[in-house]
Amino acid sequence: VAKKTAAEEPEPTPASQTEPSKAQSTPRAPTNTNRLNEIGHRWDRPYPRRVQLKLQSPRARPFRGYFFNLVRWLPLPPRFRTRLLARIGVNYHHIGIARYFYAWDWLDQNPGVERIILCDVRDVVAQSNPAEFAANLGLHVFLEDARGNLLDGENGVNAEYEYRAADGTFQRGINAAWLRHLYSEDVLVRLGRKPISCAGITIGDRRSMRQYLAAMTAELCRLTVPIAEGMGYDQAVHNMLLHTGRLGSEVHLHSNGSAPVFTVHGVPDTEIAVDGAGRVIQTNGSPYSLVHMYDRSPRLSALVSSAYPN
Repeated sequence: VAKKTAAEEPEPTPASQTEPSKAQSTPRAPTNTNRLNEIGHRWDRPYPRRVQLKLQSPRARPFRGYFFNLVRWLPLPPRFRTRLLARIGVNYHHIGIARYFYAWDWLDQNPGVERIILCDVRDVVAQSNPAEFAANLGLHVFLEDARGNLLDGENGVNAEYEYRAADGTFQRGINAAWLRHLYSEDVLVRLGRKPISCAGITIGDRRSMRQYLAAMTAELCRLTVPIAEGMGYDQAVHNMLLHTGRLGSEVHLHSNGSAPVFTVHGVPDTEIAVDGAGRVIQTNGSPYSLVHMYDRSPRLSALVSSAYPN
């Protein structure tokens, strides 16, 4: 069958020109799995076709679960198996999940790299060079606001994900929804009182980061089918591995505000200190190196927009 050329390939139809989605025609309660999947698959505007193909990954959907299970159980050297899964896994996940496969593969091909920062892009502001902090050995993970946890949700946000389990346990927040969907209510209840570690920024030396990425990609491969090309589920996997001790012994867990990384999500605007230069500062007056999810604060979002208008 002859392939279509780029000129013959039809452009994606804007969402406004297509018939309404199920979410538009039949409103659903925001407490079920369908609501979670809708958020993972809805986009604010049409993307170019190449980007759509990457984000939605439509290739060989019916066979992906069987294929991954086959590769996982083949008698292959562990490193080769993980790299093979990484090379293939990027085709079956949203880019927010596939980034772990890309990072693992890139790190494996660049043996001279000794310090690594895995970092979100859209909602992160760098106020200083974090390389000095990154020189510390081990894996460094960062907590969100201490008033939230995996079961009850973030401090003051995500109330639309309220859910009462069969045993009467009240669960609230997107983290609980992700954990329940990928694992079970029992796992969620067992880990529920643990603090929320944000998967958006992780720092480590080469050995620790390779161990982290190997654990993340292996678990994401195992969960390819329930993830179903959605986004955000890496946070559930990150927290499950962290709180069950599967990330090794050299893990440094930093509370929010105690390290050069500050996570804004769940922190009231009135509690965020900003200096005269518009930088978010620590209690000692020095600026944080990285500020994550600044757009959750209207004040910080306005400051960043004015400082970087383009």
